[in-house]
Amino acid sequence: MLVTIRRQKDADSSPYWQSFEYELKGRETVAGILEKLNDRPCLTDIEGRPAAKIKWECSCLQKMCGACAMVVNREPVLACSKFIDGDKLEKITIEPLTKFPTICDLCVDRSLIFESLKEAGI
Repeated sequence: MLVTIRRQKDADSSPYWQSFEYELKGRETVAGILEKLNDRPCLTDIEGRPAAKIKWECSCLQKMCGACAMVVNREPVLACSKFIDGDKLEKITIEPLTKFPTICDLCVDRSLIFESLKEAGI
């Protein structure tokens, strides 16, 4: 399977796309795929170039906190609950949420939401 990720080194840099080969057997969550890519001793892209570990956020991995929210195949999802079926898909595209500023890779600045919740007393 081809996993293509929209990456960004930091908030001031330009985004770029990077693709990785991933052997998906059966069904697996996007969170599981990202964890296993990052667990590789030497992460390399499909062109064989060394790649930095993929930065993304997770906390509970139980569909409760929303920290792992991202866009997968143009759909906003929680990475911990979005299953990918290796028998049905040959590639996936992963991007950070589009409504928030990107901090790096798949991490976004959601402080605007948290401030609004504080103001609302929630």
